[in-house]
Amino acid sequence: MQYSSEHSARVRGPRRFDPKTMRSKRLSKSIRVIVGNLRRGNGSMVVQAYRFARAAFTPLQARKWLKDHRVEFVRFDAARGRR
Repeated sequence: MQYSSEHSARVRGPRRFDPKTMRSKRLSKSIRVIVGNLRRGNGSMVVQAYRFARAAFTPLQARKWLKDHRVEFVRFDAARGRR
C-alpha cells in the first residue's frame, strides 16, 4: 500500500496478524516499525512492516537501509506524490 509521507517495506502480510495486537514503534526520528502477534504464533511480537519518512529517505536510501540491516521484505512501496 502506498502512503503519501512514508515509504513502506512489508515483511509479512497484515492478514497474518491479530489486528488487536498491532502497534507502531519508532526506531528513530525517521523510521517506524509495525509489529504485532501472528494469529498462529507463539505470542511474541514480530515485525509486519518498516516505514521510512519520505522527508528523510529516498526510496533508494530506504532500500539500502533495509539491505544494510539484512531485512528481507516481500513488498516495497515508495511514497506517492511529490515531496
